Amino acid sequence: MDGIYLDNAATTPISEKSVEAMTECMRECWGNPSSLHMTGQKAAAKLEEARDIIASVIGATPDEILFTSGATESNNLAIRGLIKSLGKEKTMLVTQETEHPSVRETALALSSEMPEVLILPVDDEGRLCMPDDCLFRDSLIPVVSIMHTNNETGRLFPVKELCEKTHEAGGYYHCDAVQAVGKMPVNVSELGIDMMSASAHKFHGPKGTGFLYVRRGTPLKNVTFGGEQERRLRPGTVDVPSIFGMAAALKEACEGMEEAALKMKHLKELLLKMLADFGDIHVNAFGEDTSPAVLNISFGGLSPDMLLYALDSEGLRVSAGSACSAGSLEVSHVIKAMGAEKYGAPIRFSFSSSTTEEEVIRAAEIVRNVVSRL
Repeated sequence: MDGIYLDNAATTPISEKSVEAMTECMRECWGNPSSLHMTGQKAAAKLEEARDIIASVIGATPDEILFTSGATESNNLAIRGLIKSLGKEKTMLVTQETEHPSVRETALALSSEMPEVLILPVDDEGRLCMPDDCLFRDSLIPVVSIMHTNNETGRLFPVKELCEKTHEAGGYYHCDAVQAVGKMPVNVSELGIDMMSASAHKFHGPKGTGFLYVRRGTPLKNVTFGGEQERRLRPGTVDVPSIFGMAAALKEACEGMEEAALKMKHLKELLLKMLADFGDIHVNAFGEDTSPAVLNISFGGLSPDMLLYALDSEGLRVSAGSACSAGSLEVSHVIKAMGAEKYGAPIRFSFSSSTTEEEVIRAAEIVRNVVSRL
């Protein structure tokens, strides 16, 4: 690989098993799975095999899995489709400030169309600040969309507790679990989630492919039109090879999940140890309730663009925040919500099961050299 890649929260390199699964499908199951002839039904069988694999991994049933182009589409379908089904005038939408843009901007877009849209704040460690009574509004059904793991800081949110509060208030809970699925155990039945979004390229699968879990009985209407596919909730010809590649990648990731999590935790602690005594730095969220795969550090006195370009020129591939905000090196809404912009240039280091200790040691050396020079 060109350089040292520590930007796995943006995307992960595709696994060989995923490539093999996709190649097999493209050669042997290239038909349209909606076609009734044998060629189409061969592809349909592969599609359902993938659905079975994904459902078994997350504790769902196959009929609760919808295939999409990724988590951005899944998030929009979950939030807009549920509110459409319940009725905009009867619902309130609740989310929080450090959500992924596909959730946060959807909430902002809906704020003029609904009785109430509540965007909850976080504290300076990125933890949710949620008043006990905020979900209870006369005659309004709460639709809550709060992520599992923050994509910039790795902060974990108390999903099971939030689900219980939402259901006590008579509402529905959607979870963007993009940075959790394939990296840590996520069982939708145990957590009580009503809907959950995931994206293949975050766990070594192909880009442009994801899924939305929808608990049986959850009211959901389509927001796009044009076909009968995916129970009419996501019309369009289904990309069977990519979906089968996603299922293969997820199965592989989950089989080695415990070992990978321990390895990433070690690498995260090693990198922090090597930088802890170095200059003016601040860790943006740390502790047991953070992902082992993400470490976000601010470097005082530097701008993110200057630091990123300098690190990249030395062969270290990292980021300043969400890749979905590409083209902008302004301080992210996550860092602003935490009040952490005062600490300097935030850099996100994110690991995968293929990251090595040698790479992390070299990355720390590059950071120390670059920051000293700047």
